[in-house]
Amino acid sequence: MQPELCRIIQDPEPTSCSLAHSLLLRHLKETPSAVEALLPTYLSCLKSHDHSVVMATVGVVSELVLLCPSREGSRLLQRLFRLASHNFMNCTPELLQAVEACTRHIFQ
Repeated sequence: MQPELCRIIQDPEPTSCSLAHSLLLRHLKETPSAVEALLPTYLSCLKSHDHSVVMATVGVVSELVLLCPSREGSRLLQRLFRLASHNFMNCTPELLQAVEACTRHIFQ
């Protein structure tokens, strides 16, 4: 199902996209090794020309970062920062949430 869910999170239809994100996050919690295979899809979503796809993905980055090894998590945070600073997308709250989640995780 993973390839199909990866296709659906790139779909602008919000209900199916949201459900697919939830299922993939659940899958990653159970199978952390799948992060490397899924990361390119998430990064692709953050680069999408479809605003709804980007914002749906932005909404899960804070959870996703915690499931990633540090290098991959850093790539997600960098992409989120670029969205906020270069594309002038209003994703600052999500960026702050992701950084706070990482900080809490580090100091636990």
